[in-house]
Amino acid sequence: IPTSPIDFTQSEIKTLPLSSDSMSMDVQYFRNEGSETGAASHAATVSAHIASSFADTANPKTSSGMARSARQAVEKQHENHELEGTIVVTANCTHKQAVMFEPFIIN
Repeated sequence: IPTSPIDFTQSEIKTLPLSSDSMSMDVQYFRNEGSETGAASHAATVSAHIASSFADTANPKTSSGMARSARQAVEKQHENHELEGTIVVTANCTHKQAVMFEPFIIN
């Protein structure tokens, strides 16, 4: 059984005020222009919007993963349907109180 590198006898879990309570929400409509490259362009535009919406708040791996998932979803919808456009709703929340190890002691 793997053991944790954290020394739980000396480390404590504390609630700390590290941020502020906030919520941001955005709604965007992306029209499909319908050209030969319309499907790829439409998917790329939606993907870029999602990546930029979370670039400041999510880590890069998470942000790019969300963008990639959105692109794949839009491309799949283009394969099965004639899309007029896509509505993208993004939301981000932060909480004033964060739960952290303090002090964080490693064996």
